Amino acid sequence: MRVQRGPKGGTRICLPSDAAAGRSLGFLLQFKGATLAEVMEARAFIEPPLAGLLARRATREDIEALEAHLALEQRLLGDFESFGLATAEFHHLIVEWAGNVALSVVVSMLDDIFLKHVVRFVGRARKDQFSLNERALANHRTLVERIAARDPVGAEQSWLKHINDATEIIVAELDGPTVLDLYY
Repeated sequence: MRVQRGPKGGTRICLPSDAAAGRSLGFLLQFKGATLAEVMEARAFIEPPLAGLLARRATREDIEALEAHLALEQRLLGDFESFGLATAEFHHLIVEWAGNVALSVVVSMLDDIFLKHVVRFVGRARKDQFSLNERALANHRTLVERIAARDPVGAEQSWLKHINDATEIIVAELDGPTVLDLYY
């Protein structure tokens, strides 16, 4: 809601942005003591079926755009923070292009939390960060191959494995912080 003074003033109802909704969800989750592992688990329940849905619905243009995004990720492999942000964008594209608005909105609210963890995790530049980036890119390539092959089961399975692997690595690295830790 916004209030404007003057002759054309008054109260205006405004739709919340995805980022604002995400922050609200993040604060609610931190208040309830949710962990980053639980946020990642929620993504593991939502994203793989959407990857399968995208494998059924993707247009040739969608596949070409995903392939272009993979080329971007390839160029950014050594720029850890930029690569992390690009991988988060890849997740966003998969969810958005699957075509389920309700689930896309839910995931977009988790994106604020996810982006904070990506910047925090990838920005630490572990000794093995480059090989982890290569592994993430390989997983993204596998997903795009499954989507291009119109293989919803393969897409869903490969994306679930990717999210579970990433969750294991990230939670171990960050020692299982709560969502609250991401808002300091």
